[in-house]
Amino acid sequence: MINRKQFALAAAGAFALSSGAAMAQGSVGAYYADFGDLDGFGLEADFVVADQFRLFADVTMLDEGDVEQDIVRFGGGYLMQMNDQMSLEFGASFQNWDFSNPFFSFDDDAIGVHGALNYAVTPEFTFTAKAEFLMFDMMDDDDIVIGLRGSYNVTPEIAIFGGADIYNHDVIDETLIRFGASFNF
Repeated sequence: MINRKQFALAAAGAFALSSGAAMAQGSVGAYYADFGDLDGFGLEADFVVADQFRLFADVTMLDEGDVEQDIVRFGGGYLMQMNDQMSLEFGASFQNWDFSNPFFSFDDDAIGVHGALNYAVTPEFTFTAKAEFLMFDMMDDDDIVIGLRGSYNVTPEIAIFGGADIYNHDVIDETLIRFGASFNF
C-alpha cells in the first residue's frame, strides 16, 4: 500500500496546481465516503475546458482496522448542452483499485466508459445520473455502475453534495456513498 498521507497531500497539491494552470471553470472538493464496512475520505476535482470537455480526478481512501481500499480515478468527457437546464456527457476514465487486508491484497486497473445526464433543477440545485461500464484488468471482470448525485450551491463559490455509486456484481457488490463540500471557480 502507498503511504496514504503522502498520497493525499500529493493529490491535493496536484488539484490546486491544476486549477490555476487549467484556466477553466470547475471545482475542487473533499468528502466523507462509506463503502460497505469501510469508510474514509476523498478528494475530487473537475474542470470544464472550452465549454465542451470535462476533465476529472478523484481519490478515495477507505479503511476499517487492517483492511484498506484506495480508489484512484481520472478521465474526461465530452459535454453536449441540450438546453439551459440539461447536458449530456460521454467519456472514459482510468481507475486503480488497491485493496489489502491481513490475508491477501490486490491492485487492479480498470477502464470505465460512461454516459451521464446533468439536470439543473434550479439555478442552485443540480442532479446527475450516470451509467458506467467498468472493465477490470487482472480480475478479468466487467461491472455496470449506476451513479446518482445531487449538488446544492450554498453560495456561488461553495457547494454541498451527496451521491451514491451502486456496484452490483459478483466481485464488487457494494454502494459507495459520498457526502462533501466543494469550492467552485
